[in-house]
Amino acid sequence: MKWLLLDGIAETSIALPQRAEAGNIYESLPEIPGTAIRGAFASLFISNKGLAEDIEPDFIRWFENPKVRFGPLRPLPDDLPPEIQAIPFPVPRSARSCKYDTGFSKHGVKDSLAYVTIMKWKTKEENNADKNNKEDSADHKCQCCGAPMEPLDSKWMISCWNPGTNEFVAFDYDPEFRLNTHVGIGAVSEDADLSEEGRLFSIQHFPAGTRFCGWIAIDDDSIKIEEIKEEIKIEKETVLRIGRRKRSYGAMKIVGISELSETPWEKCLSLEERFSRFDKIKDKFNDSKLKIGDPNDHQFFSITCLTDLILLDNFLRPCRSITSHQIAKYLNLPENKIIALTSLTGTRLIIGWNTAHRLPKENDVAITAGSVFLFAIKKDSCPTKLIENLKSLENNGLGWRRSEGFGQVLICDPFHVEKMDKLPLEKSKESSGEQIQGFNPEVYEFLKRNSENLHKTKLSKTQINGLRERVRLYSRIQGKDGKERLKKYLEDAKARSKPDCWNKEANWHKEKESLAFALIKLFGLEDDNTDWDTVNQRVRDFAKGDLIIITSEKPLKIKIVLDRMEGSK
Repeated sequence: MKWLLLDGIAETSIALPQRAEAGNIYESLPEIPGTAIRGAFASLFISNKGLAEDIEPDFIRWFENPKVRFGPLRPLPDDLPPEIQAIPFPVPRSARSCKYDTGFSKHGVKDSLAYVTIMKWKTKEENNADKNNKEDSADHKCQCCGAPMEPLDSKWMISCWNPGTNEFVAFDYDPEFRLNTHVGIGAVSEDADLSEEGRLFSIQHFPAGTRFCGWIAIDDDSIKIEEIKEEIKIEKETVLRIGRRKRSYGAMKIVGISELSETPWEKCLSLEERFSRFDKIKDKFNDSKLKIGDPNDHQFFSITCLTDLILLDNFLRPCRSITSHQIAKYLNLPENKIIALTSLTGTRLIIGWNTAHRLPKENDVAITAGSVFLFAIKKDSCPTKLIENLKSLENNGLGWRRSEGFGQVLICDPFHVEKMDKLPLEKSKESSGEQIQGFNPEVYEFLKRNSENLHKTKLSKTQINGLRERVRLYSRIQGKDGKERLKKYLEDAKARSKPDCWNKEANWHKEKESLAFALIKLFGLEDDNTDWDTVNQRVRDFAKGDLIIITSEKPLKIKIVLDRMEGSK
């Protein structure tokens, strides 16, 4: 089994619109699905080799082979330190957080898999008794404020498992989307193409500079890594065309490739270790009377869907859950020896478009990524090769359309049993003689000194976000070249802007000059000693502070907000 980890960066906006039932906003998928990645590489293959009869067997080998699986590419947060190499996971549907301050970095996150299992298998009388037990109900409320715990509504999660300790650190986040508004153009007269009435629509998209991470799995010993790189053109600097491709959409460049002989999650923490740690879930069941009998007589394991899962029954009808019968078949067990305890699932409709055939794909109903299932096997029925069978299930996945990235699962996720803590994202670094942590002090002083002018400027949110996108785009270049490109961008922006935009007067220390040139000095673009991390930090903090300033109504409010920023450093 071979795995290729891909790192990509959006060179332009990337939009993968979902079909909307109504309205004029086309929402984007929260990831680049495996079917789009496979299609992008297939398009490159065809453009290089064509589709002659002698080429068709090669095409089928790479793109119709269930042993070559193209996984999704998922967005990474901007503030993820580069030393953390992790693949985004979907937030498990068993995750619960405070109703009012949700997330790892606020009031924390708890896992409810054991609690839901206990409540499901209790009798009605036992459930009524538990409602009157204040101590029991307090265990399922926020420890910080006592508020109810509700499902964590974030989309993605970065996890770090430390096998040497009992710590499981993670943080949650959502994709950073933007909206572009367009006007439909059509022939409304014989000699002119003008905007059509009623054709105003917005497209949700990933902005340029967004980082992505994903994988390709190869379970065919006859396929060599070098061969797949050469044939499918998987190499650095390869530009893929993905999703909506009109005008300035759909370009993503591959900037990193890593080779592994095992799954990325197996490298972090082996299945044997995860399986052993998952035995802790029995401690949560010992005080409860489950109908299955004594928990110590059973072996428990969980299955988490890392991608959407398309599962069909014997009559080819879509399943909305994984049944004990299906898992018993994969593990070579009699059906009556495995018990499905809990299912926390969701479903969605999978639709798509086949570019080669110019026809819509057949619709499928999928179990959504993040769905969690808990099973139990009697110890006297456990096969001797249970670990091997579970590892095979994790490596090969479940269900249909696995070559498009569907059906990837994770066995015994430590999230359900380990102590959880937030993953610190703030990065401390000595740079240019100052400590870079929290809000940059020089940026804060600049914002405070120029708050009146910035409040009056016509600099728009789009221009500020455009500046952030440029930094994200140049982050892969870094060094002197990245700084030179950003400096040229600001100089060009000054030349083509209106007098009250980038040309607006700003106060840099004691010198008064245009905002564009003041920012060049503030970001350290003329100073060879300023490293790229410092530039990135200052641009992000300037954008954050300036957005607060231009959306505030009064200077008094500006000062309060900025002072609050200074106090939170």
